[in-house]
Amino acid sequence: MAETTKTDREIIEGKLIDMIREYHNIPDSKPITPETSLSDLGLDSLDAVEVQMKADDLFNANLYDLENEAEKTGIDIHNYYTIERITDYIMKGKYSLDIELENIL
Repeated sequence: MAETTKTDREIIEGKLIDMIREYHNIPDSKPITPETSLSDLGLDSLDAVEVQMKADDLFNANLYDLENEAEKTGIDIHNYYTIERITDYIMKGKYSLDIELENIL
């Protein structure tokens, strides 16, 4: 059987989902997809800021520009933030990743 290698996107999404599940005690039985918004998970704007700060720490990232994008749209950040949007932002390189993704697995 061939070994499957996860892409950087899959690694980032997986770590974000794991972090959100752990932080908010979301059971594995509740599905979280890339399109899931933080509000879909019952998180409010204060929770979204906590997720942002934890993601900043986890990926040595700076997601404050993403928060500014949300504010420009007029959409509350807990509705604007999805796993996919956060991952896209990290993948665009708007962060200074000083560690290899393999080190955060």
